Amino acid sequence: MDQGNIVHASDPGGIVVITQLHPISVAFTLPEQTLGRIHEQMTAGELTVLAVDRDNKTTLDTGKLAVIDNQIDITTGTIKLKATFPNDHLKLWPGQFVNARLLLTTRKAGVVVPAQVVQRGPDGAYAFVIKDDSTVQLQTVKVAQIEDGMALIDEGLTNGQQVVVDGQYRLQAGSKVRTGTNAPGTNAPGGQPGRPGTTNSRPASTNQ
Repeated sequence: MDQGNIVHASDPGGIVVITQLHPISVAFTLPEQTLGRIHEQMTAGELTVLAVDRDNKTTLDTGKLAVIDNQIDITTGTIKLKATFPNDHLKLWPGQFVNARLLLTTRKAGVVVPAQVVQRGPDGAYAFVIKDDSTVQLQTVKVAQIEDGMALIDEGLTNGQQVVVDGQYRLQAGSKVRTGTNAPGTNAPGGQPGRPGTTNSRPASTNQ
């Protein structure tokens, strides 16, 4: 640019680009099916959003939901949202890719099991539950969500029940098993009623 030139904001060869670092906004999308739950929770107050690094574990900053787009993208079936973060430590940067997590509700005393406990069949989700006589039964379960390798169970399991964690492909209803805590190994043949098999088990637990 020469002295005396008129510079417009839309000029491709502008002098400088000005961006705001703190507070900073993060734009993200969610499936349109979540819109009803978002509106429902917004009536109770502000919603918290976490900005998470690419590893999906490291939280970069915590902010608040600021804007929901006024229309759904019909090509993708998603809704656009924008959250504002204080960014006091400058961990967020313009143009950076981050994962956004919108916190809707906090479930207390929910039953959680390892995600591999949940199996899928023609009638929906189920789990193998170990009974007192060391036989297994198929128990239909309703899964609320799966996150970080753990499944939150809405219905079907209670706290303290023993469930099969792996080796389900060798089992059917009525199969007798030896749990990983009292079996001599984990590769013993099995899977038929009356023929003991070895499997790893774990009690359903309550999340904190």
